[in-house]
Amino acid sequence: MKGTLILFQWQAEAAHQRAEALAAAGWSVSIEAEDGGRGCKLVRDELPTVIVFDLAHRASHSRISADALHSSKATRNLPMVFVDGSDEAISKTRERVPGALFTTSAELLETLEQFAQMQQV
Repeated sequence: MKGTLILFQWQAEAAHQRAEALAAAGWSVSIEAEDGGRGCKLVRDELPTVIVFDLAHRASHSRISADALHSSKATRNLPMVFVDGSDEAISKTRERVPGALFTTSAELLETLEQFAQMQQV
């Protein structure tokens, strides 16, 4: 296993498809597709290797959840990766969540591989 990952993606079917691909690549994946508050609690309880947020759909939901996690002492240092999204969504998120990484769906597995390698060191 490469590590644990919590996926915030606001379309359930797309979330399950992405989770299947991530699991096939060796990640243990939990999904939050409905409630950012519940997802933040899940992050605090599990303290995953990395948190992945979808910015392509309901970017504000991802941004609010990430901001809440970034504001908490217990979770602020967890790696956060944002996938896809408009230029505006990415710009707003960069302002609210410094230190986050931004990638595309096509490059997500490669980006996550970096976290897996860091964890093994």
